[in-house]
Amino acid sequence: MISPQNIENWLKQQEANEVEAATQRRKVYIQQRRLGDWVARIEESEEMPDLDAVDRAFLLVWHKGKPLVVRRGGAFAPWLVPTLDRAAEPELFDDSAAPKTRSSAKRLGRWLKGVARERWGISVGGWYQWGFERRTATTEATEATPGSERFHLFLCLTATKLADLEVDGEWARRYAATRDLNKLVRDQHLEFETALMQAHGSYLVRQQTGSAGS
Repeated sequence: MISPQNIENWLKQQEANEVEAATQRRKVYIQQRRLGDWVARIEESEEMPDLDAVDRAFLLVWHKGKPLVVRRGGAFAPWLVPTLDRAAEPELFDDSAAPKTRSSAKRLGRWLKGVARERWGISVGGWYQWGFERRTATTEATEATPGSERFHLFLCLTATKLADLEVDGEWARRYAATRDLNKLVRDQHLEFETALMQAHGSYLVRQQTGSAGS
């Protein structure tokens, strides 16, 4: 017969294991840095902030095992990782017409799938959050409440279907070889190179284990 003491010890060990697992999921890859009135750090984390606190989302998208990149504005525009930026297009982050949900993950997923389909013709199957840049307002902040937080997300998506884009439309989309994606990130997204490459690597690992679309 199992004694109450053994059960208590087992429960404590399980709790310790969960704490350790959570710690491993939240690794700081870039040293904390100061951005004006904000302190920023990049973390690997499954914690999903509310959409209202998200200022930018980088979408690493794969279709049939190949990464996708996009460009806007014609043949001379640079290819980019699909990105949604509140400062440039605040209307993209307005999901007030959608049914309300208490879950940040459900709200984010519904919004993400809708924007990817409407903007780039990408039907999203599975997706997950690799992590984020967390920006915290300092006590010297004048345009934000000290201690308030804003986020830049790094998301990995598996596309199940690609719709045709208009030939002369606003957006173009293509597949990119891994080496080309790496160069593109260094050229166009240098500030977040480490995070994007870590996220890319995490997807490749999941792909090998058959969990990339989860």
